Amino acid sequence: MATNVGVGTRAYARYQFENAFGTSIGDSGMTTYFGHNVKFSATPKNNFERIPGLNNRNYQKYAAKKFEGSFSADFQLSNAYFLKGIIGSVTSAGTNPTTHTYAESSICSSATIQMSEDLDTDNERTLRGCVFDKLTLTMTTGEVVTGKLDGFYANEIKDATLNTAGNTADAEEVMTFAHASLEYPDGTTITEIDSLELSITNNAEIIYGLGSRLGTQRAFKQREYQVSVTRIREDNTFLNDFYGGPASLADPSNTSGAVSLQIVLTNGLAGANQREIQFTLQDIRADDYSMPLNPAEVLKESATLFALSGSSVTYKNATTVAP
Repeated sequence: MATNVGVGTRAYARYQFENAFGTSIGDSGMTTYFGHNVKFSATPKNNFERIPGLNNRNYQKYAAKKFEGSFSADFQLSNAYFLKGIIGSVTSAGTNPTTHTYAESSICSSATIQMSEDLDTDNERTLRGCVFDKLTLTMTTGEVVTGKLDGFYANEIKDATLNTAGNTADAEEVMTFAHASLEYPDGTTITEIDSLELSITNNAEIIYGLGSRLGTQRAFKQREYQVSVTRIREDNTFLNDFYGGPASLADPSNTSGAVSLQIVLTNGLAGANQREIQFTLQDIRADDYSMPLNPAEVLKESATLFALSGSSVTYKNATTVAP
C-alpha cells in the first residue's frame, strides 16, 4: 500500500489567544485564521551542548539547554484578529458593523497555534505560549494585500489525533490594493501611491528561569511603528517633511513631520457587509528619502516614515465579539 505523502493541500494552521501564557484553551477553540493562502513554518531548537571529556577526542555527553521556538506565517489579508497579539487589548461595540478597537498594551496576549498534517498517521503540533513579535502588511498596486507574522513560542506538544475544528477556510474575502489608502496627514488622502508597507515590531522575548528549560513568561520592550511608501512623483510632500520645513538640514531640531497619518483598508461597503481596518499613527518623521532619476521610467519617490504611537487601531466586521 502506498504511503500518503504529505502535501500542503492536506495541512492546516490556525490559532486562538490564550487566557494564561502557555495554556491552550483546547482543540475546540482553535478556529481563528491568519488569512487565505497561508504559508506557515515553525522551527523548534533544543540548544544541545556537546560535552567533551579528558583522554578522548569525541564528545562524551549531551546537555539540553533552553528550548526555543520561532514561527512565521505569510498570508493574504482577510481579517485583522491578529491585532490583539500585536497591539493589545480589544473592545467590541456596535452592530452591523461591529467596531473592534485595539488599545496599545504593555503586554499583548499570547496565543496557541496548531499546525496539522492529514497523513496515513496524522501529525499535529500544538505551539503554546506564542508571542506575535512583528507584523508586516504590504499593499502594492495590482496585488492582493499580504501579511506576515513573525514570533516566538515557549513550548510545543505533538500527537497523532487530528483536530477537525477550524479546518475550513476563512469565510472573509481577501483584500486587494484597491481597498487601501493613505492619509498624510490624517484627513488628507495622498494619491498615486504605488506601494505601502506597514510594520509593527514588539521587540518581544521569551523569559526563562531556573527549574525549567521551557519559557515561563514573555516581555515586551520598545514598540516600533514604521511605514515605507513609494509614490509616483507629484509634489514635495515627503521631501519637505524629510527636510522638516527649512531648506537646510544643519539644525536637526528643525526637523519635523506630519502630526499623524492614517492607513485605511476598506471594501467600501456598509452595514453588516462593511470590512474596514484603520491604523492612525502619531508623531511622524521621515527617516530617509529616495527619488532615482531615469529617463525611461515614470519617476517614483520612496520614504521611510517613523511613528511614535498608534492612537487608534480598529477593525470593523459583522462579528460582535472579537477572539
